[in-house]
Amino acid sequence: MSTRYDTGGRDIDGDVYDASFECDDCGLSLSWPVTEGLPAAQDPVAAPMLALIAEHEDGGCTASQLQDERLRQYPKDLYFNAEDLNVGPNALEGSEIDVIRSRRLGDYRRACTLLEDLQYAAKPLKAFDRNGNIGMAAANLMDTALAAHKALRNLVQDIAQAEQRFREQSAVRESPTPPPAPAVIEPSPEASVAAGPPPAAVKPTPQVSTAAGPKPGPHLAQVTVFNPAVSVREQLSAFDRVLDARQHRLASGQ
Repeated sequence: MSTRYDTGGRDIDGDVYDASFECDDCGLSLSWPVTEGLPAAQDPVAAPMLALIAEHEDGGCTASQLQDERLRQYPKDLYFNAEDLNVGPNALEGSEIDVIRSRRLGDYRRACTLLEDLQYAAKPLKAFDRNGNIGMAAANLMDTALAAHKALRNLVQDIAQAEQRFREQSAVRESPTPPPAPAVIEPSPEASVAAGPPPAAVKPTPQVSTAAGPKPGPHLAQVTVFNPAVSVREQLSAFDRVLDARQHRLASGQ
């Protein structure tokens, strides 16, 4: 920021001249009379001017604000340094960026060369007219102008696309990965019962008493067989006696 500030006072000739302040960036120009013997901070005219100057120096310069804003929006050497392709998640590698830089510099030099050719082609029109060849010179001038216009148009469009790309890529931020959605646990289908007649009811098996033996026949006496409380020999002897008595009755016809 370029500024000039003069506190005012008396010049070499002894004349009193006004204090002044100028900013070359935004064009702010202030001037106010100086009261001798009165400090500027107490001067009702100079005090507000000093307040404006202090505000301007602290960041009130509109041109400086615009420049700072532009620098925040676009970096230096945005186009020729290919900064638009070196930012964001889609940034290119170093070798690819070098190729883009060389191409852009070549397009710029080509446009400059065509503009120089256009200037050189416009100067000798009068000399060509002396020889009756101004028509050919005018046609050459028009072709050169069209080529220069095309080169400038492409250069301007490429610059505009670079600025737009830089804005878009600078605004891109890696969004945090959203937490995975909880898995929906589907209820397991209940086992379907096969269609058909219902299964027959299973009757509980009656528990067989280990102590009870075979039921005696109609002519058998009540003899407990295989009673664990009595020895086997005694049980068999008693059973044989019962059988002998039965056979004896049958033989005698009783």
